[in-house]
Amino acid sequence: MEFTGERYLPELDWPEISYEHWHRYLLAEALAEGRVVLDVACGEGYGASRLARKASRVVGVDISPEAVAHARSTYAADSANLEFLEGSADRLPFQGEAIFDLVTSFETIEHIPEDAQVRFLDEIKRVIKPSGVCVISSPNKSEYSDKPGYKNEFHSKEFYIDEFVDFLGARFRHVATFGQRVYPVSYLWPLDPAGSAATLERQIAFKNGSFDPCDDDCKSALYVIAVASDEPIDPALGGSILIDVSSRAVAARLEELMTIRDLLSKANRLVGETHDEIARLNREWEACRRERDELKNELETTIKSFERRIVGARFDAVSMRHESTEMMRHNLDLLATKESLQNSNESLRHSNAALQHELDQIRASRSWKLVHQMKSLMRKA
Repeated sequence: MEFTGERYLPELDWPEISYEHWHRYLLAEALAEGRVVLDVACGEGYGASRLARKASRVVGVDISPEAVAHARSTYAADSANLEFLEGSADRLPFQGEAIFDLVTSFETIEHIPEDAQVRFLDEIKRVIKPSGVCVISSPNKSEYSDKPGYKNEFHSKEFYIDEFVDFLGARFRHVATFGQRVYPVSYLWPLDPAGSAATLERQIAFKNGSFDPCDDDCKSALYVIAVASDEPIDPALGGSILIDVSSRAVAARLEELMTIRDLLSKANRLVGETHDEIARLNREWEACRRERDELKNELETTIKSFERRIVGARFDAVSMRHESTEMMRHNLDLLATKESLQNSNESLRHSNAALQHELDQIRASRSWKLVHQMKSLMRKA
């Protein structure tokens, strides 16, 4: 099965949540000897399987078909006194009444809507025997949600401790409650079995910058485990300590610290490389800035040169316009002169034609012919 946060899986390498879940079932195991047990919202079945080691018969019920199928294939196949059924907590899949000696349901009721919580408790009362015992747990809303400002998306209705006791007390005559929380522990125990004695609880807390023993009980319950019955609760049923002899929580934190150390080392290397890169980029930027200034100066010089050339060109253009005007005037004068010459030439042509006509008339006259003959005789003589 895949861990979604709604159901605990025993293979989950999460020490604190494993301590919480297993400790509840180990408490219930002490009450399961030779009894017929119902585990409501059994999840993937690890807890029901544990109870089946001592109980005469255990039935696990869960609303998830996937969880029930997993529980059957993983646990029930090798256990004759263990079975798993699909069913809702507020509609248990059993006919009749007074079937079970012990009913367990851990971290279930807060997942159910408020109206269904009442039906859930009524269903437990229906199937439990008159002398039966119900072991049920729920988060302490004050510590679980209010103080940290946390909202579990899977929870519908959580209880304060007094509210939870009153809720169970409406159906059962006797209710005993146990607080649960994972604390770091230094465990001191007698190595000589003959010298065993009651374990004394001592408390210490880090306050105002230092550790100091507590004079009062400073524990606070993150979860509440209630033992409810119409019969008086066995006074021998007391609190217990669950010891992780593998020290997985410490090892897990060390692994996390080692991972964090490696990440910090890589981060420091990256920071150093980044600083080097920043220095290189700063050098390149400075070089670019100098080149930019040089180009700026060159550009300003070029612009000034062009401005001077533009001024000169403008002056030349004015001069050229003036010369062009003079040339146009000169051309106009030339055109006028040409026209005058053309008129004179025409006049001369007419004069020439007139003179030629007169000459032709003279040459055709008798006088011209007599003169011509006289000049000819004179040349002969």
